Amino acid sequence: MNEPRYPEDVFKTIWLWIGIAFIAMGLLNFIIVFMSAVESAGQEPNINGVIILVIGAMFLIAQSVLRGIASRKKKLHNELLANGAKVTGTVEKVCQQNTVRYAGKYPYIIFYTYDYQGKACHGESHLFWDRPAVAEHDSIAVYANDSGKSTIQL
Repeated sequence: MNEPRYPEDVFKTIWLWIGIAFIAMGLLNFIIVFMSAVESAGQEPNINGVIILVIGAMFLIAQSVLRGIASRKKKLHNELLANGAKVTGTVEKVCQQNTVRYAGKYPYIIFYTYDYQGKACHGESHLFWDRPAVAEHDSIAVYANDSGKSTIQL
């Protein structure tokens, strides 16, 4: 199973399917309105279909934005692993994220600190779907750049 690495990966899939459902319902609304002989006296019969289609389009736009954010995060992660300065960091905490659920599992995230160019910096990892084999106060390798971005690789 290809588990998502970022919360945006989870939410983009959800928004995609919700958007598709709304667009399908909007199109079905148009088909049903054209087939029915009775028109509503209170409103234009096609307005419901248009509203539902617009909502579906907004979900698809939100999905595209989330896909772009996730893509940039993946690209930054790979760039930091390839070109980032490798420093030693310390695990602050390993905790389970109860706000994201995928395939019945809750992911873990690692909070860490590291020193880079004389400054103490804090960071957090991407999602881990199995409990990472690190504990608080363990040393880990951190890859950082000059703009303050960092990542870890276990």
